[in-house]
Amino acid sequence: MLYAVTITVNALQGMAYTALLSAMMDKCDLPTAATDYTLQVSVVSIGGVAASMLSGTIASATGYAGMFTISAAISLLSVLVIFKFFRRLTVERT
Repeated sequence: MLYAVTITVNALQGMAYTALLSAMMDKCDLPTAATDYTLQVSVVSIGGVAASMLSGTIASATGYAGMFTISAAISLLSVLVIFKFFRRLTVERT
């Protein structure tokens, strides 16, 4: 079961990163594309390291059950924010 979950998470994460990096490439200006892309990837990487350090601290303070609860809440909140953002974008385009 652990192998199946790990393989599934890694496969889905690879697809998510592909979509993220493609979107980041799309937002780069042609004359400064390399710099724009590098800055975007750096922000994502530094953010990942910061989140990893913070999650370790939170897990130490709340235990794994607390950490998973907080992670689930943040994930749901981010989905709601993204949904609201794209909904507003769709309304503005029409």
